[in-house]
Amino acid sequence: MNHNNDILELADRCVKCGLCLPQCPTYHLSRNENESPRGRIAMIQALARNELEATDETLYQHLDNCLLCRRCERVCPSGVEYARILDLARQHINQARPPSQLHKFGQQLLSQHTQAAYRGLRLYQKSGAAKLLRPVLRQNKKLAWLQSLLPPLPAPQKFRPHYPVNHKAAGHVAIFSGCMGKNADAPTLAASIDLLHALGYEVSLPHAQGCCGALQQHSGQNHQSQALAHNNLQAFSHENYDAVLYLASGCGAQLMNYPQLDWNTVEQKTQAEQLQAKLQEITGFVATALEKASLSFAALNKRVIVHQPCSQRNALRLPDHASKLLAYIPDIHLSTLPDDSPCCGAAGDYMLRHPQQAQSLRQHLLDKLLADKVDIIVSTNIGCSLFIQTGLENKAIRVIHPIQLLREKMQE
Repeated sequence: MNHNNDILELADRCVKCGLCLPQCPTYHLSRNENESPRGRIAMIQALARNELEATDETLYQHLDNCLLCRRCERVCPSGVEYARILDLARQHINQARPPSQLHKFGQQLLSQHTQAAYRGLRLYQKSGAAKLLRPVLRQNKKLAWLQSLLPPLPAPQKFRPHYPVNHKAAGHVAIFSGCMGKNADAPTLAASIDLLHALGYEVSLPHAQGCCGALQQHSGQNHQSQALAHNNLQAFSHENYDAVLYLASGCGAQLMNYPQLDWNTVEQKTQAEQLQAKLQEITGFVATALEKASLSFAALNKRVIVHQPCSQRNALRLPDHASKLLAYIPDIHLSTLPDDSPCCGAAGDYMLRHPQQAQSLRQHLLDKLLADKVDIIVSTNIGCSLFIQTGLENKAIRVIHPIQLLREKMQE
């Protein structure tokens, strides 16, 4: 496949109008044209025309600085597929300068060995090792930053592959838990199963499923991303589910993109399209199901603000299902952020690669979230939730998935 031709065909739709500039978080921080979508597209076009080398360090840095929040795509009058262009460019660059072994190891820990990593981090927290390392952390900014990103980790939970109902089911749904669902996002997964059960649904958690492949896809490692996608297609193809529900909007954006991957066979592409047709975001699915249900919820006299992740607003283009869902809770004081609210800065592993930019972006978002008194922040993406949580000075403020909050108020 000639990526250069693909890049140029897609990039030529950009007329360099500049409407994307005020939407771009990195341009907002730097006021550097090369840190804007149109600036990056111009450099990618030069790369595709062999006017820039794939090993050029300046090119790499400007592209690597992009969060792929996709705010630019929402306002682009020409419909430029910026994310796809950047993915193709990163694949090109990845061939010329492969990621380091340390980078690959970090991605494998985050996506393929999550359970072992989670248990190791929890042991680290419980053992008191963090206190012993304080002198080292004071001297090493990188280690101190990594330590600051680690919230209190709950004990792992055990989940069964299947949760039947004792009566005629309203339907049979599967949950995509990905690499984080059974560990860092276990409370959301447990709450989802309980709510779906209460609504009469039979629930399955296919054992063979794994990471969605977003980290690999957006770092130019398309073969690894493709392998993870193939694994998930196999995991969800054994049953004819009424719906496949995802908990994290970041995973959902990647899953919805599966049909666009470079499949080798028609059968694989068909499987990807069939999965895409059944995919639904858990919050929206439950909100719709509640319209015909008789569940009741206890009152909550708390101030709750809804954070909509970039993956939900810009990639999936979904409405604010969380507000619709939480409106079922009596006496809740619910508010939302304005549509121009910034990216939180987490962006997959961006917060690890670019701590200074990520911290600045997070603070900008926190200033908006905390402009008024708030007790609870809800978000539909686990990466955003964890990053926001670790940036809060007031640890009494909870940051949770809206499904978890609804489950807590459900009356048995």
